[in-house]
Amino acid sequence: MGSRRFPRADPPTHPLRTRCIALANLLGCPMKSRSIRTLLVDASPSVLKILSQILAREEGFTVVGSATNGCQALRYASTLAPELVLMGLHLSKLSGAQTTSQIKRSKNPPVVFMVGSDGGSGSRAMSEAAGADAFVASSPNLEVGLRSRLRAWFSPKAAGTPKCRRGSLSRPPGAPVRKSRLSSPT
Repeated sequence: MGSRRFPRADPPTHPLRTRCIALANLLGCPMKSRSIRTLLVDASPSVLKILSQILAREEGFTVVGSATNGCQALRYASTLAPELVLMGLHLSKLSGAQTTSQIKRSKNPPVVFMVGSDGGSGSRAMSEAAGADAFVASSPNLEVGLRSRLRAWFSPKAAGTPKCRRGSLSRPPGAPVRKSRLSSPT
């Protein structure tokens, strides 16, 4: 009997996120007492400052480093071991998509949110193809979009049901899931 492929409607949650929340629950510690190690990556120092300020207002996140190009981001991702990377799309030396793709190929990859000024389908598709876990448009309101993604991924209530799933970055919540061309008919 051949193997049967199903559409990727409900992929498993990110293993790192599941382990963090399970460990916090096992120890009886609320998740918010644990700090998520975060790496910021963007070519613009002003965007890095804005991202840092947003995370400072959001409980449970610690910025462990910031990089301004793709090569620096790869080096920091391997040495600082972040659990979350906020990655800009347009970087020098390596693009945000290339850098994300390489980071996601590591042994225990962090959660990667790509951040871009264009919320269009091209940027979302590029993020999805690179293996990003979510895309956050910096306009119209970066803070609102980023905070909602952070809460969806890292709040204890969302542990079993991620709001941002790989393969659904361009699909709005509640929209029907399209069948994959690789899935067999039912």
